[in-house]
Amino acid sequence: MKEEYRTAHAFVLPSRYEAFGVVLIEALAAGLPVVATRSGGPEHIVGAEQGLLVDPEDVEALAGAMKEIIRRRTDFPADRLRQSALDRFGQQKIVAEYGRIFRTILDEENAAGEAVE
Repeated sequence: MKEEYRTAHAFVLPSRYEAFGVVLIEALAAGLPVVATRSGGPEHIVGAEQGLLVDPEDVEALAGAMKEIIRRRTDFPADRLRQSALDRFGQQKIVAEYGRIFRTILDEENAAGEAVE
């Protein structure tokens, strides 16, 4: 995929339903702006700085967004897209978030245990 991303100008994911969209994060980490559908997960990944969102099954909107993303390519610098992906979904961010979740669970378990005694 790395080579495919290198030769691409943008990444398009026209899903009807998308639970998360790891491929969008991969594309952003490769420095590509994205066009995706509002199909569940992409709305949590793609903002105005990363690309464009359209409604599922709206073929005209999808075609228009694809044209617009190419026309506005300079609005989406590859280095900014890469950094955004790392800041939001990189190893350090994810490990820190898991740590926060585990601490919260342990704190709640400890509080529940103390309340029972």
